Amino acid sequence: MNMLRISMLTAFILSASLAADPRLHLKNNSPLAIQVEVIAGSTIVKSLTSVQPNGDLEVNFDPKLQASLHIYFCPDAAWCKTKLPKKFIAQFPANKNIYVKWNGKKLEPQQGSIFGKTTKGYRTKNNVVQKDIRTSVTESPKMPPSKQQPAPKSKVEESWDQFPEAKKLFDQGKKVEAYRKVLGVSSSATASQISSAYKKLSLKWHPDKCVLKDKDICTEVQKILNEARDTLAK
Repeated sequence: MNMLRISMLTAFILSASLAADPRLHLKNNSPLAIQVEVIAGSTIVKSLTSVQPNGDLEVNFDPKLQASLHIYFCPDAAWCKTKLPKKFIAQFPANKNIYVKWNGKKLEPQQGSIFGKTTKGYRTKNNVVQKDIRTSVTESPKMPPSKQQPAPKSKVEESWDQFPEAKKLFDQGKKVEAYRKVLGVSSSATASQISSAYKKLSLKWHPDKCVLKDKDICTEVQKILNEARDTLAK
């Protein structure tokens, strides 16, 4: 039985030693998730991939190719593509293994502290050294204004969009005139007429009666109506 166990252990060690190490192994030692892209030659061999804190990324590709590693400072791939964040770029020479660790600010070679191997068991004999790593930090190009997505409107802005003429007056600082437009009353309207107009519109814009799908906008319109009634009643 002991001989069988020894044979199995020997076979396991031998198979592990014969297994090809990956060309690149990145260890994320920073407290934040990063998005990583790997380019070998002119080909993207690993598209934007999330690496969590204390996580690893392994990529295999032709060792004869120079490689570059792009680290984006953003929480997920979708955010990276839309927000155009800064990115850290590291370039590596050909014919070298790339076993590196990221601390949040820079890349450093992984040291072979366990019998000349990384903690993942990869041989570090042909690993890059610090002078092999050429780095830079760049700003991604800004999208031209015509292609930029407009910022979404707030519920308050969308509620004022229901009263376009009143909104123009309100934006000009003509608050009283704007609220008259909201309620649809003239400057000579009596308290009774203001109250009647308010009740009619309040019923129309009540969330239970409102025709809009977004009931939050209806609620914001109610606030505008309340403010209009209180302002004109003074």
